[in-house]
Amino acid sequence: MARVIKSILNLTYPNQIIYLKISVKNLITIINFVAMSAYKEEWIQLLLKQKFDGWLVASDRNNLFINIPDDQNIDKVFEDFVGKVPTLKKQIKSKPDKLGIFIGNSVDSKFYELA
Repeated sequence: MARVIKSILNLTYPNQIIYLKISVKNLITIINFVAMSAYKEEWIQLLLKQKFDGWLVASDRNNLFINIPDDQNIDKVFEDFVGKVPTLKKQIKSKPDKLGIFIGNSVDSKFYELA
């Protein structure tokens, strides 16, 4: 596991010797930090500040994932989210990247792409 992290960090910091002894939780944090663009990070922070009831926000290398409670209507939540995107976009200062956002729960999910 540490060998994988060393490989990832060597891509980012090729001229530095890196010694690692970390937990799996810290490993996930490092991978997300290295792979995440400033644009995506701003979106995550902005979504977390909105305090949407029961929403959990996560990311992988290419997309954001918003998990909503099962008792919320996915169609209504998605429609409301798409309506708020133009207002939220104005608060982002980083250069825009292509970013996909999955909104869903255990029943259904929808996909929205920021361009």
